[in-house]
Amino acid sequence: MSLTPKEIVNAAVGPYDKYCDGYGNPGSSGVGYISVLTLDTGKVKLDMDNLLEEIAVPKNKKAADILNMTVDEWEEEVKL
Repeated sequence: MSLTPKEIVNAAVGPYDKYCDGYGNPGSSGVGYISVLTLDTGKVKLDMDNLLEEIAVPKNKKAADILNMTVDEWEEEVKL
């Protein structure tokens, strides 16, 4: 049995417009799961730049270190 990309997506994401629905919930079926990364961008006043820099990148951390941090470790690092 061969499925089209549209059939695969329709079976995996469920009936909702704003979010996906997991296996076993009404409206979802199939043998796959779709995971999507989204990126939102925007503009802020320049007076927020220092705060955003502190939140986005803790000092003295490489990207690999940041990816391996727990939420608690990250919050402690940026002093939230």
